[in-house]
Amino acid sequence: MGNGCSLAAIRGGKSIDTTMGFTPLDGLMMGTRSGSVDPGILTYLMREKKLDGKALDEILNSKSGLLGISGVSADMREVIAAMQTGNQRAQLAFDIFVHRLSAGLGSMLAALNGTDAIAFTGGIGENSPEVRGNTCHQFSFLDLTLDLNKNSA
Repeated sequence: MGNGCSLAAIRGGKSIDTTMGFTPLDGLMMGTRSGSVDPGILTYLMREKKLDGKALDEILNSKSGLLGISGVSADMREVIAAMQTGNQRAQLAFDIFVHRLSAGLGSMLAALNGTDAIAFTGGIGENSPEVRGNTCHQFSFLDLTLDLNKNSA
């Protein structure tokens, strides 16, 4: 997970499921990409805002995600810093990111029928104890435990 984000369910060294679709735009919310959206938003924007395909592509790929929701940055570090100063849009961006990540993780866990390990990689995965902690907390009902000291380090 970095400025682009995806999840994969790996069994026996092979991917059996992923959040990626036809393009990187599908799946998880990212730095500037929306991630999965209701297709109805596209027809709404075309009809009500008179946007064409080029404008939709620009919005969904370059002006959405953490940047579009927070209004601050596509960089999770800057979103978290703004959130910690009380910026409500940054808090919303963080909350949506963690919610969508948790939903995707739940899907991967179902595809695997459980797992032995969850690996967080990329810039956000490796460097954001807030994202790891808040995401793993969503699965406490499965007895998923996260070592708080290791997570902070």
